[in-house]
Amino acid sequence: MAPNVPRAVRNNYDELVLEFAACSFVDQRMALTPETAPHPPRTSRKLAWTCGLAWLAAMAIVLPVEWARWSEAERQQVPVSRRLLTEWNLDSTPYFWLLLAAPACWFWTTSRRLITPLSPPGRNEAAESPGRALHPSRRKRVAGSVLVACAAWASSAWIASLPVNAKGTVRFGDLPPAYHDEFSYLLQARTFLAGRWWLPANTDVPEVFNQVHVLNEGRFASRYFPGTGAWLAPFVAVDRPYWGQRIAGCVAAACLFLAGCELAGMRVGLVAGLRTAVSPGIALGSNLVLAHHPTLVGLGIFLAAMLRFLRVHTWEAALVAGIGLSLAMLCRPMTAAGFAFPFGLWMAWWLVRRTGASWRVRSTVVAAIGLPLVAGFVVLLVQNHAITGDWRTSPYQQYTDIYTPRHVYGFNNVVRGEKRLGPKVLDNYDRWAENLTPALAARNVFRRAVASAQWTLGLVPLVMSLVAFCGLTLHEDPRWKWVAALVVSLHVAHIPYWFVGIMEWHYVFETAPLLLLITAGATGSLLRAWRDEGRTAMGIWWGVVLLSALATAYLSVDFFVLSAVTGTVAVIAAVAAWRGLLERRLVVAIAVLSATSLGSSLMWPAPFWPVSRLDAGVSQVAFSRNKYAAFRERVRQAAGERPTLVLVVADPADRHIDYVTNERGLEETIVVGRYPRDGDLERIRRAFPQRRIIVFDAASGALQTVVR
Repeated sequence: MAPNVPRAVRNNYDELVLEFAACSFVDQRMALTPETAPHPPRTSRKLAWTCGLAWLAAMAIVLPVEWARWSEAERQQVPVSRRLLTEWNLDSTPYFWLLLAAPACWFWTTSRRLITPLSPPGRNEAAESPGRALHPSRRKRVAGSVLVACAAWASSAWIASLPVNAKGTVRFGDLPPAYHDEFSYLLQARTFLAGRWWLPANTDVPEVFNQVHVLNEGRFASRYFPGTGAWLAPFVAVDRPYWGQRIAGCVAAACLFLAGCELAGMRVGLVAGLRTAVSPGIALGSNLVLAHHPTLVGLGIFLAAMLRFLRVHTWEAALVAGIGLSLAMLCRPMTAAGFAFPFGLWMAWWLVRRTGASWRVRSTVVAAIGLPLVAGFVVLLVQNHAITGDWRTSPYQQYTDIYTPRHVYGFNNVVRGEKRLGPKVLDNYDRWAENLTPALAARNVFRRAVASAQWTLGLVPLVMSLVAFCGLTLHEDPRWKWVAALVVSLHVAHIPYWFVGIMEWHYVFETAPLLLLITAGATGSLLRAWRDEGRTAMGIWWGVVLLSALATAYLSVDFFVLSAVTGTVAVIAAVAAWRGLLERRLVVAIAVLSATSLGSSLMWPAPFWPVSRLDAGVSQVAFSRNKYAAFRERVRQAAGERPTLVLVVADPADRHIDYVTNERGLEETIVVGRYPRDGDLERIRRAFPQRRIIVFDAASGALQTVVR
């Protein structure tokens, strides 16, 4: 423009030029179809790096295990065909073959004409961005919750129906509990049903009825916190305690579905909820009378509500979160504290810093989340005073101080505990404790992490999911970082425990749904990125990885199972090709793999893995359950209808099966006690003149009636 043009006109002209250029750029972008719209190179490189690192991490796990398996088979001169087709390692072998196929799937791109946008045209782009997922309607959330709850019930019921004897006539769910803790929780539930905090203890020979995890200091009561017993009470009243655990698993799965919907929409919510519903560790845990599943109910409510609160900042969401956390605290206070610690730090900072919310709003929110916690603390204080006589001393702490001082929380537990040994210590059980050192703590953390991966999803799929989560998902919504922080916080909170845990992970059991939520988020991010780049084969490959984790957890592969699976895969692939969702070459590849698998099963009747992860876990628990069931049946037959006292001579070589279990109290027809250390049966006879006395030797299994 000429230099003598007035400044105002020149400025207007410049603005018009910029506006025209911007409109032309927008029109040019709008003219591009989804098939031809360019993808940012940075995103493609990020996806490639993430997938490459995930593949390398998985190979670092798989190769050493497979090398050891192959070397051992070679040392035993096992034929090559048998090495390939049998005795697979559940954590490595299936994934080794899948990892070898991954590069081919990566370079196998789908034709552009098959790529469709992930959202319909005209949908708000901002709302469809990864960080702002569309939230499903209430009707969809209800339907999804019901779906995942039904899946959780079905998986738990399936495990309960598994036969555990040679004839297949005894089911896993028909047997009595296996762990000391379970009998204590059942006692607590029956105590609450009687309208009491504790039951009367025997005052003549109280030491005879010292029971693991039961306080017996004038008041006979479970050492544990009251939430689990309260949850179980209505189900114990109808003699269906496992139903309570099963329903808790359904509620927890539904809460994870809602949490996934809150973070990334319906698809991620369904993946998170369904994976939680069918997770082998969670499903097996729903068949154990432990505190984990009632705790998961509270933590699931807290997580879903807290994630919503981080988005809407309303006192209603905070109140629901507080109620959930209070319920969890009443079951497992340390777990609840570890779970909520990252959120607690954030809320404290949110309360004191300057934000868009007024001080009144922030204080109202803190009060809403804090009042349920205060109510929970009051319940704990009432229980303390009722059972121990001291507001500040919990039954849990008093039991540890009296009976198992070496089991105390913290480092150097054995050294500290041996300074406080008393006359009532359960010596054999107390000596089980190992002295916690930094080296032992590090080993425990590693073992808990590995077992968590194995029992939630599978070691390789979870490691790959974590890499994808860090590379992609973590940056899509800032709330994802809180999910990761909860996992770390729970592990850190339990470092000072000397025991690694039941099945090497029960102290960090509550991280399982968090890990599955992370897997669901990573799956959503990967599928979206692969779809945008036309790598449909990678999406199918990842689906096979997740299905393999499910198969190794639930199925013992034989000819019939493999035939059904390969046939189903082939049919699905054919339908997908007919609908235009898959290319023909991909369908041909799937058909070839299915035929190869079926052919291998015909050559070798028991291919791949003969025992699933759940088979091994159920067998481990059923061993103890069968021993308790056999003991009870023998005692019942020997006692008849007459009141009987069974005195158990403990087996010093087996401290984990203790037959002194009186979950119905000490006034039942048959009660079980410990054989006296001094062997004075006359004193016991005088204390129980109306009871027949039977002595059971746990080591030999001998049962002898000494007083008729």
